[in-house]
Amino acid sequence: MQRLRVLAYQTASQLKYCSPLGGLLVELRRSQGLKGVGEKTIQKLEAMGVINFATLAQMTDEQFVVAGISRNLGSRIRAYVRRRMR
Repeated sequence: MQRLRVLAYQTASQLKYCSPLGGLLVELRRSQGLKGVGEKTIQKLEAMGVINFATLAQMTDEQFVVAGISRNLGSRIRAYVRRRMR
């Protein structure tokens, strides 16, 4: 039952942002307390062609900056994604 609840919440997060990255960024904001992670962050990443976690995990600080995301926030997002993918 708990797994079903988690899947339903993840789906709702993805639908809210209409992106495969939506659930991840909502979870990141909640667990890490990262302010500034939201719809605009998703839009910036998608504009760079990032649509999955593997691509996000391989992004460099410079790529985050080019996307309009601060180096610090980008490295925290990347570190979180890498931990989650283990």
